Amino acid sequence: MGAIVVLGVLSMLGGGSSPTPPSPPPSVSVEPSRPRPTRTQRPPSPSPTPAQRELDPRQPLAVPVELPPSNRFRDKLARSQFRKRVRTGDEAWSRDDGEAALAAWRGAAKLLLGAPPPPLGVRLRAAGRKVGVARAKELLRLGDPEGAAIEAEKALEVAEGDRELTQLAREARARLNDLAAVEQGIRRSKSLAFSPETRDEAVQLLRDLLPVAARVGKEGSVRAELARLGVNVPAASPTPGASPAGTPAAPARSPEATRYLNMADKLLRERSFDAAALAIGSLRDRLGEGAEVSNLRIRLARGRATPKGLLYLEEGGPPEALPSGLYAAPEPVTHREFFAWFEQASGEGLVRPPRSWGGSRPPERLLDRPVDEVGAAEAKAYARAKGGRLPSAEERQLLGKALEREIPGPDAEGKRYPQGFFVVSDVR
Repeated sequence: MGAIVVLGVLSMLGGGSSPTPPSPPPSVSVEPSRPRPTRTQRPPSPSPTPAQRELDPRQPLAVPVELPPSNRFRDKLARSQFRKRVRTGDEAWSRDDGEAALAAWRGAAKLLLGAPPPPLGVRLRAAGRKVGVARAKELLRLGDPEGAAIEAEKALEVAEGDRELTQLAREARARLNDLAAVEQGIRRSKSLAFSPETRDEAVQLLRDLLPVAARVGKEGSVRAELARLGVNVPAASPTPGASPAGTPAAPARSPEATRYLNMADKLLRERSFDAAALAIGSLRDRLGEGAEVSNLRIRLARGRATPKGLLYLEEGGPPEALPSGLYAAPEPVTHREFFAWFEQASGEGLVRPPRSWGGSRPPERLLDRPVDEVGAAEAKAYARAKGGRLPSAEERQLLGKALEREIPGPDAEGKRYPQGFFVVSDVR
């Protein structure tokens, strides 16, 4: 028993075999910390993609127009013409010629089947906006608010939300309201002038209309009505160094530019519109986009917009001015045409048939001949129903010169048209 105790004590005191060393602690792998990138180490913002640059109409040439696949073209010739027209448009845009760029790019788009590629689309939008703004401003300056509103609103279709175009459209519509007020005032003055008791009221109404009429280019019409009533209102003194219309005087023209100006004026009056367009282009190359070229372009647009079956006529004036225009039927109203209106009008009010009918309808043999022996009131009502009016004596001379024939007018008392009548309408 004692031996066992001694052995136990010896083992506790370190005797015998050596003790097992303690196990080391498990190793822990620590990932090294990454340094935070400084401002200079952060990657730069990526440059705009081609698709993003296309959305900016201020830089329409930023993305080139790639040649579409062959199946996108109307024919083989169109493929070769496409590149040429796009390049012509790009060159015109680079020299700030929006009209020529738009014409070339539109020509390229017409060669394709379906919508144009996005780079060409942005070119068309940019050029449409540029041309719309320029045309609207020029038409407003020339006193054509209706034309300005049409140009601005047409450009807004491809440049929706553009502030400048929106403002131009609003301004044009405001002037159109002024124009409607002037025309309504002129009509009211005419009705007032019939009675001696209200003649002074008609004169005062026309005087009050003069400032508004001057803003919309109708001052001459108001003054003509005043002159018809025997009232002569002196015109305001023009600003020194300015033209009578209040615009700066045009710079001196070279003899060659004057020749093209006179040529374009002559061709427009002869209704040779394609030849006139070439002359206007030559004049623009020499004078730039001035008032003279703009006036000629407006006249050209009016002539090309002539309704089918009508003639476009212009009053006289210097070649650089914008004359009043007129659409006229080349033939007088026939018995057949007048009878078609008379049947309806006679049921709505008191109208008298022409004396040549001998009753309430024309003889069969007269149907396609000019209607004669028509009362002036009936002729005026017929013209108004057709959206026109009866021509004045000066306008009958203008129409007669164009048709190389005598144009009949009313009798000496102005109560009847014994040999027939024509219908004309004003060009807006």
